[in-house]
Amino acid sequence: MFFENIKSPTQFLKILNDIIHVEQKKIFEDADLPTVKVKQINENQITLYYYSERKLCKLLEGLLEGMGFHFKQKVSYVHRSCMKNGEDQCVYEVKFL
Repeated sequence: MFFENIKSPTQFLKILNDIIHVEQKKIFEDADLPTVKVKQINENQITLYYYSERKLCKLLEGLLEGMGFHFKQKVSYVHRSCMKNGEDQCVYEVKFL
């Protein structure tokens, strides 16, 4: 339904806030949803900014790995900064190989 026209992991990440999280909010009105921002570095590399009150960065890492599986691409990432260490948001450098 949401993924029919999505051809890459980057495309998927770019719609999280605008489509997926909007639909989740319809079902779970009181949900405290994370914010994901994507900065495109090049065709195969992004910087990912993640903010969540619950600081579920490991869930995001699982999402990245699952997207690699779904889109048949290897994914590597480095968790540059983390909310659990007092940062305002998590920052990931992500490469799709």
